[in-house]
Amino acid sequence: MSIVNLMKKPLLKWNNIFSLSYISKRNYYNISTLSNLNKYNKRNILTSRENSHFNKCNRNLFEEELNNIFKQYPVSEEKSEKNEEILITSKNNGDKKIGDVIKLDNYIYGVVLQINKSSIIIGKIYEREQKNTNEKCIEVQKKNIYSPFEYLNSLFPNSNKLNIFNSNNKEVYKKVVKKQLYSDILLIDFFNKIKFGQKVCVIGEKDFGKKKILISVMYENLLVNTIKKNENFFILCSNSYKSEIMNIFCDLNELFKNTYKNKKEGNNRDTENIIEQIYSKNYIYENIKIPNDVLLINSTPNNDSKVSSYILPILSLYNLNEYKKKFKNVILVFYDINNYHKILLDLQNDMNTFIKNYYHKNEEINKSKSLCIASLPFSIQTILSKYFSSSSYPYYTQKDEDLQEQDNINNSKYSLENFKYSDLINIIEHKNYNTSNSVTTFCFFDNDEEINQIKNYALSLSENNVYLLKNNLNIYPEININYFIKNEIAESNKIWKAIKDEIRNIFDKRNELLTLIENKKMMKIYVDHWEYEDFIHYNNIYYILIYKSFKIFNLNSFENLVFLRNLLIYNFTNEVISQKSVESYYEQFFNYYFQNFKYFSFLYSEYYKNLKSFRQTKYAIIFLNKIDKVIKNIKPSFNYVL
Repeated sequence: MSIVNLMKKPLLKWNNIFSLSYISKRNYYNISTLSNLNKYNKRNILTSRENSHFNKCNRNLFEEELNNIFKQYPVSEEKSEKNEEILITSKNNGDKKIGDVIKLDNYIYGVVLQINKSSIIIGKIYEREQKNTNEKCIEVQKKNIYSPFEYLNSLFPNSNKLNIFNSNNKEVYKKVVKKQLYSDILLIDFFNKIKFGQKVCVIGEKDFGKKKILISVMYENLLVNTIKKNENFFILCSNSYKSEIMNIFCDLNELFKNTYKNKKEGNNRDTENIIEQIYSKNYIYENIKIPNDVLLINSTPNNDSKVSSYILPILSLYNLNEYKKKFKNVILVFYDINNYHKILLDLQNDMNTFIKNYYHKNEEINKSKSLCIASLPFSIQTILSKYFSSSSYPYYTQKDEDLQEQDNINNSKYSLENFKYSDLINIIEHKNYNTSNSVTTFCFFDNDEEINQIKNYALSLSENNVYLLKNNLNIYPEININYFIKNEIAESNKIWKAIKDEIRNIFDKRNELLTLIENKKMMKIYVDHWEYEDFIHYNNIYYILIYKSFKIFNLNSFENLVFLRNLLIYNFTNEVISQKSVESYYEQFFNYYFQNFKYFSFLYSEYYKNLKSFRQTKYAIIFLNKIDKVIKNIKPSFNYVL
């Protein structure tokens, strides 16, 4: 098209100009309408009149629909408040003290954590899963495993006050009675004797061997209760899942069932009676039987509030004095301290956040420029101090200490200091001393770097420590024997002194050969065959001694003695060591022992008749030689076959 033709045709016709003028007048020179003609202008500017017109034409349907839904299904404000673990109240705080427990409703308790000038900070104790929807007061069934809420429900009176932070422990200064708290792990009983009243730390990798240590201590000392009534009582607190608690008591049940499993069939009835005694009150947790003389307060991570977990160790001490009146020895166990520490840190952070938000919203507090400080009443160090401070040794309560000491020397062979449960069956106690009650405490730690300072603090307070190690053979718990094997504990029975010296010598030789062989391999030096053979021999003895099989019943002192003599004089040649090989040794030994019991029976009775004479080394050596002769002369002799 030519330029001339374009000039002939006007760009805008007159009728279009008039229509455009009409539109602009109608919209009061609306800039937005005119700007639509310009494709480069992306900004829409609306006048107030046009804005109102636009809103009428373009309603926000999504917002309207959302408002309708909220009207139909309103969010419950009470529920959100209930899930908060911290409550701040401005009621009169003149009669409140830190540690006071308040019943907020049928399903929630509160504990006073902090008292300020114009407010009280309360931590809530509740269970997320309400087991009973009835509005009436929940009745706690007769049992011995509780959540913190359930235990408070059993303690909380209708009228009197309850303060869980009050402790009335008094230290007694009298002549100490030496009594051993036995485990079912041989090397601990030999070299690292845990005595009544001690503070004990058990340290290992996560869930590695700690459970077996706990079950071992519970097993042996609950068995003692079948002969000596009200001797031992366990109070455990933990932050474990239900499955972990069930596993502990399942293993304990299996251990009781296997008691005297390898003995003659005629003793089965006696064994059944013993088990019935231990479980006579029919306590059941998740379809698992729980022994009578155990109290467990467990805070389940998924179900209980953080405040419930925080007060757990303090709550377990609340009725301690009542149990001390009834039982000779109360054993406190604080399990899963690493988990407890994490929960405590989370609770402190939650408390800080909640209180800052509360103060920020409160205009009166903002105007007064008050500091927003929030802290839990006790740090974990303070809680461990309180827990350990509950420990107390048993003391003589008789006035004539000289006469008491003389009687103790003459009758020490009848005391529990030297004998385990299985020995008490063979001994008649002539005298039962009048002693005060004791409390022994156990704290279980994971070997975690995050909790090193707290662990070191606990170690500074404790008197007896058990370190657990990892190994590649699935043999556990392996104990760091080097920590306490050098400890010289005076043995009145010289038989056990001789056995301990021999075990020390074997362990020292094993360590020397292990270091020698490793160094030679690193330096590519030939390892002599005799060095390797000796190492195999000592290594077998080492792992058989540290292994703890719950399938094997608890040995009495004489059976322990025969077992150790046979082990120490046997020549091992098998290179492969595993859990299976060690279990095989135990099974083969017990078959050998009971098949040939007639040869050991006269030594069995002689051992318990002549215990007093074994305080002299020469009589102890004579008796050991007799055992060695019997073992060597039995035909066929013991032969360990893999």
